[in-house]
Amino acid sequence: MKIKAVIAELEGEVPVFEVISLQTLDPTMALAMIGNMFGGDPEAENPDGPKVTADPVTMKLFVRAKQSEIDSIQQMITRLETENSATNGGNLRLLPYTGG
Repeated sequence: MKIKAVIAELEGEVPVFEVISLQTLDPTMALAMIGNMFGGDPEAENPDGPKVTADPVTMKLFVRAKQSEIDSIQQMITRLETENSATNGGNLRLLPYTGG
């Protein structure tokens, strides 16, 4: 039993793939928040943290990360969407604005 624990610790967490559906939070904004949370660019070829791709058409995030990182991302998304729904009646969609 102890040998399995040591092997698991040496191997570290293995990245897994998860699809996260968004209800009110803009995928691009969620992607930016994930980048701020973990540092770096989550869409980079070899990011330091989780690898995340946002699909604004289907309102989904495609995440490849360690299970602990996915859990953190899901908690953040849940909290943000809950706050969005509670304060805005669920009818507000946040969109990032850039331009001149």
